[in-house]
Amino acid sequence: MIDIKIKKENILELNKLPIKYSINKKDKELNIYVHNDFLKEYIIKKYFSKIKKISNGLNIKKINISTLDKNPKISINNRINPSYTFKNLFLSRKTLKDINIIKDILIKKDKRDIFFIIIYGKSGTGKTHLVNALLNFYIKETQKTDYLLINCEDLLKLKINNTNFLLKKTILAIDKFELLSGDLILQERFNILLQKIIYNTQKYIIILATNKKIVDLDINNKIKSYLLSGFSIKLSYPHLKTKINFIKYYLQQFPIDNYLSEEYILNICLKYDTIYEIKDNILKNIINNKKKKSKNVKRNISPEDIIHIVSSYLKIPYQEIKARTQKKEISLARHISIFLCRDLLELSLLKLGEIFNRNHSTILYSIKKVKKMSELDVNFNNLLIRLKEKCKQGG
Repeated sequence: MIDIKIKKENILELNKLPIKYSINKKDKELNIYVHNDFLKEYIIKKYFSKIKKISNGLNIKKINISTLDKNPKISINNRINPSYTFKNLFLSRKTLKDINIIKDILIKKDKRDIFFIIIYGKSGTGKTHLVNALLNFYIKETQKTDYLLINCEDLLKLKINNTNFLLKKTILAIDKFELLSGDLILQERFNILLQKIIYNTQKYIIILATNKKIVDLDINNKIKSYLLSGFSIKLSYPHLKTKINFIKYYLQQFPIDNYLSEEYILNICLKYDTIYEIKDNILKNIINNKKKKSKNVKRNISPEDIIHIVSSYLKIPYQEIKARTQKKEISLARHISIFLCRDLLELSLLKLGEIFNRNHSTILYSIKKVKKMSELDVNFNNLLIRLKEKCKQGG
């Protein structure tokens, strides 16, 4: 029976190798486990002599190398999220300047050799969003789809001896690259892919998203030296102004609710670091508010019903409200109709624009104008309350 405590230095040597193992003390066997056949051949070729030497120090009589997955199912995620664009990515001015440089690199990549783009930052700063936005931008500008987008763990699913498809690409994007840190098997796999790209292609861009700087990752120096030659961009938590601008943008798809006051918006911006936390908090409040309001609003009322109610109550013809007439009393009736449709039916700005034949900024102006008037003028606020009640009652 092996006394592992006595042979501690040999165990430490074994732990340095890119393998997973167990020791059968009774039968004096060393069992090594690898992910697939490629890695099995690779371990035998590169490390077997070293493993045998360590095994002798442990009084091991037999070495077994097993493949964990005999028939691995290759499932590589190469689908970018089309909703992740620069339009809904809120970053600082300095970061946007760096992104413009990256855009230029993507579009003019035929004039460059192998190029690395490193995107790093803490969790929730928008790394995945930015990678997707860059690829969406590339597709839109070039009409090409010669890219591969994967997560770091997908490196284990790629068949190294059959990576010609990868060489036909010109962009490789890897998310969660920090998983490579300290994982010798992933590092070996990435290094082999890297060498294939370097020695078999002339023009290639590799985009890596990680939560740490490259210098802080526990990876071998050869890989690190390649990556440090690239262009790095740091993502930080957004500033207060950026958060507020995001909320204004995000709220455009929802009706303006009284509880989303400037004080409330400021509080959640100060409370949460990331855009995603702020978004989730707002969405929860909107859902809760919607449930409360749904109890009071007549479910079968339509935008046309609301316009007719306003038309009848203010004695302004229905067609005039929907027309482009700019007379003061008609414009006011139109503003009120838009506000009530937004407030009671929770219609989006886009939908309201279609109903009233107005653009998004005009719809937003109407809503803000009515809200401000209701806060400053008691009589107008009472009028608004009466019209709301009529709408809830169905006229």
